[in-house]
Amino acid sequence: MERPVRGAGAGKTLMASAGPRNFAVALSRRLALGLVTIWLVATITFALVASAPGDPMLALLGDDGDAEVRARAAQSFGADRPALAQYTAWMVHLAHFD
Repeated sequence: MERPVRGAGAGKTLMASAGPRNFAVALSRRLALGLVTIWLVATITFALVASAPGDPMLALLGDDGDAEVRARAAQSFGADRPALAQYTAWMVHLAHFD
């Protein structure tokens, strides 16, 4: 059953039921947009955290930890690895909800 559309497209008609295919397409688009949004937020968050000034191990351990303790902590947290490796680990942990 078709019903007329009022307004700018007055000459067109709109189906009363959009159909399951149109619903699946709309749902797929929404899911894809949601995933892109999550990726962008995670990437921007990583970039902001990685570019913050100061040594994160110094902030974590304070003045009490010597250089060897800070090096072990950095290795344990992965802070001594390249930024791309840290980003990959960040995204893997995000995917596992960790």
